[in-house]
Amino acid sequence: MRGMGRLILIRHSLPQIDENRPSRNWNLSAEGERRASSLAVAVAAMKPASLHSSAEAKAMQTAEFISGVTGLTLSMDPGFNEQERSAESFAGADEFKRSVTEALQRPDDLVYGSETVSAAAARFGDALRQAEMFSQPGDMAVVSHGTVISGYIASRVPDVNVVELWQSLGLPGLVCSAEGQSFERRNAEGFIDALAELDVGADAQVVYGHGFTHSVA
Repeated sequence: MRGMGRLILIRHSLPQIDENRPSRNWNLSAEGERRASSLAVAVAAMKPASLHSSAEAKAMQTAEFISGVTGLTLSMDPGFNEQERSAESFAGADEFKRSVTEALQRPDDLVYGSETVSAAAARFGDALRQAEMFSQPGDMAVVSHGTVISGYIASRVPDVNVVELWQSLGLPGLVCSAEGQSFERRNAEGFIDALAELDVGADAQVVYGHGFTHSVA
């Protein structure tokens, strides 16, 4: 999508689960803050020119760590929010994993929450285009959420295993495009994973998880 610079997509850091509040209102846990602090140093080394975040608390708090280290002004856009599911109660990690997996496998069907994964991915893409219009030239960092990031990439990558992609992202996690739209995903802490690259076509590539590569449309 971007003609110049890199697109750095960041999944928020580890939240403090509160079953009595919608997940969009969850804050980072103490461990999540520690991880976000390490993440901020790593992202600063990538020298992004602009910083954007969803309007959800855990994403904004993650982005604020990055803003504090980079000195970048944080721009918030609800277009980067997670797939809408605020009315869903948290029924435990296993049930959450099952529900998100089904939603990712059936992106055009409303099977979890009040927004399909396809609709969330389209919204995310619109927000990216809007942010690009008003951002400084150079690399653009966006702090968002696992399902919508995975859905967006899957919408642009033929035959991607979207569930595997979602499961591969840490808290935090990072997917970074290189010049020419190739993507490299790295682990939450240290960003030192060695990821194998597979030649899958003439288009630019997306690397995610532990060594998987696919073309970006």
